[in-house]
Amino acid sequence: MDTGKDVRVLGVVPTVHVATHYNNREEVGIIERENSPIIGLKRFNNWVKSAVISMGTKTMSRSIRVMDLGCGKGGDLKKWDKRGLSFMLMVDIASVSVEQARARFEESNFKWAAHFYSFDCFSVPIGDAVDAEILGKPFDCVSLQFCMHYGWDTEERARTMLDNISRYLRVGGVFVATIPDSETIYARLNAQPDPEALSFGNSKYRVTFNQRHPPNDLGFGHQYSFWLEDAVDDVPEYVIPWDKLVQ
Repeated sequence: MDTGKDVRVLGVVPTVHVATHYNNREEVGIIERENSPIIGLKRFNNWVKSAVISMGTKTMSRSIRVMDLGCGKGGDLKKWDKRGLSFMLMVDIASVSVEQARARFEESNFKWAAHFYSFDCFSVPIGDAVDAEILGKPFDCVSLQFCMHYGWDTEERARTMLDNISRYLRVGGVFVATIPDSETIYARLNAQPDPEALSFGNSKYRVTFNQRHPPNDLGFGHQYSFWLEDAVDDVPEYVIPWDKLVQ
């Protein structure tokens, strides 16, 4: 089985803070993860991803080819294994996370092949980063789980990401993703007593905007920093208005 042991790294990453944050997060193991103060949220997020992956591939036959953009440390490998894969392309901006995903894959003895690359799918065309033979056959499913909001700063970067998806997804294939809900974010910001407030949250999480209102009507570039206890340390993210994404 070809496990793609050599992780490929390509491109100058504009979202350096994101890559640095996830590269610096240690793999703590199952026992410590279960002791996390936000274990309930982590379990819920995993349930959401399991449901999205299951619904997106439920009508597909076995031997599914999957492209996972924003694969992280490979936490979704077992979710995908249940869907009957034949191949998986795993990509993430954080090279250390990709190495950990590769190690997790090799330790699990899955019966399908995988290749691992590190680059920013919002700025680098996949054809410039991934070996041509891997891209020769289209993918049945492309997935972005909890990562699209890192690259919604400009229309150019968003279109690069969408082109990376559509160019290599087969006709009739499925794109699945999980993103923060823009309506909920704005509703919680607008519910603050101070009409000029830039942040909201509690002891477990906090969202802090750079500016109160979106910088333009295009739907790109409304940045906030997100802090989540035991998970995310003030990493820059961007609101993704649902209507603009659909458009």
